[in-house]
Amino acid sequence: LGLGIASTLKHKKTKIYPTRKSFVKNIDALAVTLALAFYALSFYFMYPGFAILPGTDISQHYASSIVLWRTPELYMSFPYLFAHLHESVFINLSNSSIELIQSCLASLNLMLPLIFYVMAKEYLESVDSRLPSLATLTWVLFTNGFGGFAWLYFVKLKLSVMEQTQLQLLVSAADKTYNGTIYGVFGLWYVPATIALMLMMTMIFLLNNKDISKAKYFALFSLLTATSYLTHVVEATFFALFLAVYGIMARNESRIDDAIKSTMFGLAIV
Repeated sequence: LGLGIASTLKHKKTKIYPTRKSFVKNIDALAVTLALAFYALSFYFMYPGFAILPGTDISQHYASSIVLWRTPELYMSFPYLFAHLHESVFINLSNSSIELIQSCLASLNLMLPLIFYVMAKEYLESVDSRLPSLATLTWVLFTNGFGGFAWLYFVKLKLSVMEQTQLQLLVSAADKTYNGTIYGVFGLWYVPATIALMLMMTMIFLLNNKDISKAKYFALFSLLTATSYLTHVVEATFFALFLAVYGIMARNESRIDDAIKSTMFGLAIV
């Protein structure tokens, strides 16, 4: 927030600077609103019940965040260091109940559709103006990194199974769809993988950005790589491998070399 405010104040001094519309078409605002509403309704019906389930990822990450703050010498979950540091600060600054804290953290997943739209707009706007909004809706409603069409199976259970709570139905759907109603892209839980996914989308967006100077690009991309690795290892490792393969195939693109060098430096920092 501090960096964002400083950047805004700095650019206000400039009388003329280039701007881009937030949406390719005005109707895109409706698509993004629908995606956000889908998430918001999911959070409304699932929390605070999800927040107090014992033995789950969110409860384990909550416990690790408490340990990191109170007794850092006993902290052992270093692959998720930055995610737990972020959550531990949030917990201590809010001074609220676990149900309220977890429910509020889950609401941060509303950033997922926004980040995805910005990334899709960067690459698809020039192909067809309708594609960014369609891609965002398709990704939110029909794609899940683990379970695919898990929510369709949940609807089937909802219509056919009686005398089960909403939470029991979600657990049953997760069991049959490889945790499709819980993890990953869908963003029902606020976990390190979700944060790392946002960082990876940001880095994919930056691959096509030619407006940032070389020095600033190197610093920003290196920082994002190191942060991603210290938040959730898988996404940073996958993206580094993707860059290596993509670099072999597309050496003529100006930003790919900068991205590869920045990634190597970011991993070296880690």
